[in-house]
Amino acid sequence: MLAGHRHGVGTNVRPPVIGDIGGGVVELLADYQFYTVAAGRVGLDRIGGYDPADQLQLGASFFRMLQFDVDRGEMSVDTYSPLLGEFGATEYDTEHRYDGREDNMVLPVDLTSRTTSFATESVVLYDPVREIGRDVVASGRTASVHWTGLKPGRTYAWFVTARTSGGGTATASPAWFTTARR
Repeated sequence: MLAGHRHGVGTNVRPPVIGDIGGGVVELLADYQFYTVAAGRVGLDRIGGYDPADQLQLGASFFRMLQFDVDRGEMSVDTYSPLLGEFGATEYDTEHRYDGREDNMVLPVDLTSRTTSFATESVVLYDPVREIGRDVVASGRTASVHWTGLKPGRTYAWFVTARTSGGGTATASPAWFTTARR
């Protein structure tokens, strides 16, 4: 759904190019919380006790995919649900708030006048090749392992995966460090 710029969706009329002085601003609003899906379609009739025909308001996990073609000056907007494996959300809008043109649209965008720079002092590439160690501790306690074989002046990356006795797991983001030179 376009808010603020209604013209240009599903027509040959193009709104002003974003980024031009005096050009408009395009806002994309996608509100899928009231979209309904049959319980049988998502398997909740088998595990949730719902009748397969029950319409559930779960939003169907729709999101907007934005694809930019800088050379053509366009942004393609597609609505997709990985839960349903489908493009387009209109059929799940039982309140008929939108008309279907919002599911797939192309909007003009000028990114050629923008400049961006990126700088970094280092890049770390890690390839998990072996387990460093394991430790079992009570909830709330600190686990630790001893990492042997580290060489001076080298950068190492690591991450932690915690497992509960109930089968839950959580993996931390990778961390890195450089050993001291000798």
